Amino acid sequence: MSFRTIAILVTVVTFVLIGHAQDAAAPSVLKGYGETEWGQSIEEVQAKVPDLVELRKSGLFALYKAEGEAPIVQVVYRFFADHLCHVMASYKLGDAPANGQDETGLTLIKEMIQKKYYQDDAARGQLSQASISINAFHGKDGQVNVFYENREIRVQAEEEAEQERQRRIEEARKTSGDQRLKNMEEAGVFDSL
Repeated sequence: MSFRTIAILVTVVTFVLIGHAQDAAAPSVLKGYGETEWGQSIEEVQAKVPDLVELRKSGLFALYKAEGEAPIVQVVYRFFADHLCHVMASYKLGDAPANGQDETGLTLIKEMIQKKYYQDDAARGQLSQASISINAFHGKDGQVNVFYENREIRVQAEEEAEQERQRRIEEARKTSGDQRLKNMEEAGVFDSL
């Protein structure tokens, strides 16, 4: 083998090993939260989280919860247009106040999030590229909430919902649009604008 062939071979092997090392170091939250994956439907998440309970549905939004395992009290899953895009884990930490806010717990969780997800340039870049953010804030009764958001999934779901809305509008216009427009003009809508 020539020197050039050996150099190319070493370079290729190095890139393959670096790629595998980066994949191994990738935060698991890039795929989803726990056993769930970003973008899954309510039905798919229910298959992974059998004790999922509906909290509320309103338009394109749906909120479900499941009981957590200590120190997590509960996990809330938020769907937009039947796509999982937010998860909130509520922690009740040892030595937390029974009522009010757990300032120390929140500070410690924020430090852990920073260390786990944002200290490493590669992990931070992967989260940014995937439009995933992780934040912590006060919850009720001394709880600390950790909020995981996949903005890319939300934006894609919004775009799909808007395309479907536009399709329905066009379909409605084809069936009754001309007559409706005429009725609106006769009713003075155009002049009143």
